[in-house]
Amino acid sequence: MLLVWLYTEDGDVLNNMFTKYKTVSLYQEGSPGKSGPEIAAKVKIADSFGKRLIGLLGTKSLPRGEGLLIVPCKQVHTFFMAYSLDLIFLDESDFILYLVETISPNRISPYISKSRKVLELPASTIKTHGLKIGEKLVFHPRPLYG
Repeated sequence: MLLVWLYTEDGDVLNNMFTKYKTVSLYQEGSPGKSGPEIAAKVKIADSFGKRLIGLLGTKSLPRGEGLLIVPCKQVHTFFMAYSLDLIFLDESDFILYLVETISPNRISPYISKSRKVLELPASTIKTHGLKIGEKLVFHPRPLYG
């Protein structure tokens, strides 16, 4: 199971539709009630039209420990991207529905009709952390530091 720590940097949705992101940290759950290894320390949430439209376009890389959570989302593309990604498709209850390991640039992902969110992570993240379909993502408040 995975844990995600959520912290809203600011609540000004209209002024920040294109540039300001809420960020979360992503952990794989260890024993009950405790976090396991960190998957990503900084995951931006693209939850507006502008943020979803831009996504990761224009970035030269996605460093280990970073990612993008696109909400709502059923399919993504990697046109004009300079690097490969891992994709995790989530349902409305944050269960992993589908995994795409190392999608190359200039490709279109499968359309996952039950998907509500897509998490874009650096290539090999799924394999490195042994993520599986059916695991649940859990959101928790993120500490105000970092």
